Amino acid sequence: MADIKIGGLPALGAAPASADLVEITDTSESLSKSATMENIGDYIKNALVYVSARSTAGQVITSNVTLIEYESNITDPYSAWTGDNTFTAPHAADYLITATITNTAGGRNSIRIKLNGNNHMIGAEATNAASSTPSIVSYTMRLEAGDEITFTFNSNKTRNTNGFQNALSIVEVG
Repeated sequence: MADIKIGGLPALGAAPASADLVEITDTSESLSKSATMENIGDYIKNALVYVSARSTAGQVITSNVTLIEYESNITDPYSAWTGDNTFTAPHAADYLITATITNTAGGRNSIRIKLNGNNHMIGAEATNAASSTPSIVSYTMRLEAGDEITFTFNSNKTRNTNGFQNALSIVEVG
């Protein structure tokens, strides 16, 4: 449980000064930070784990073996993403995971989320035309600190090079 200390704030209804301090200390995790009224937006934005990445590489995929790579346009303030294919939870929390992939051949396809190397969730199977409709998986799951998430695809295909159709988002939600 977080220990929240508030100091130096003005009376109720008075405008806060830029020097007013909200000190937030979480002794169970490494989230100890201080925030002023000037940086509270950045503090809140960076207090939760989030990863956003895309891929523009025409990755060749072996069904249920090749780990899908998301290696470009990476946003990752916690360094939880390896930079290509693995997310490691920095602390225990619920995470909303959304991944998409579009291949060059179309067909019936789905993305699989692997938890610590084992199949955990299979996305809805999508029938898509070549290079036009992404397969998607969106799932909220509880991860413990150190749990690893990777992704596979259920077909021997080549991924297209449209980064907006090959995207990943992982957000801590609670």
